[in-house]
Amino acid sequence: MKKLFIALAVAALTLGSCSKADKAVAETEQAQAVAAEAEAKADATVTGQTADVTEVTDDTQFRPGVKVDKVTILDFTATWCGPCQRLKPVFHAAAAKYPDAHFYSVDDDNNPETVKAYGIQGIPTVVFIQPDGQFEMVTGTDKLLPEDKLQGLIEAAINKK
Repeated sequence: MKKLFIALAVAALTLGSCSKADKAVAETEQAQAVAAEAEAKADATVTGQTADVTEVTDDTQFRPGVKVDKVTILDFTATWCGPCQRLKPVFHAAAAKYPDAHFYSVDDDNNPETVKAYGIQGIPTVVFIQPDGQFEMVTGTDKLLPEDKLQGLIEAAINKK
């Protein structure tokens, strides 16, 4: 938990989002993100929860207006994006905490048509899709981290009438 807190503190200090020009990610940031993710998964296992984030492999699966059976949350991310890697363990922990929503990871590089369809300009971007097809987007770790910010957005999406 201490590592997760440290990773979140680092994220809070280095708020922002990535563009394609930011592919040069510091190795230490990636190592911290990997450690934080492992800790988040370990914490979820201890509490009896499992992080259920599905990797999108079909570039046609999600489009604006798609109908879903319950709130669906897409994390637009990339392996080379430092802020995305800081969000990843928090996103996985949220997936374990909120079984009333579906959580998906959309790799920016592997799903270019989905990125284009949503008009993603920077990552990380999280898209909240309602069952009726309406969606909202939030871009940048300054709006998604620390953990309580993401949880507030998820709860608002789940409780939206």
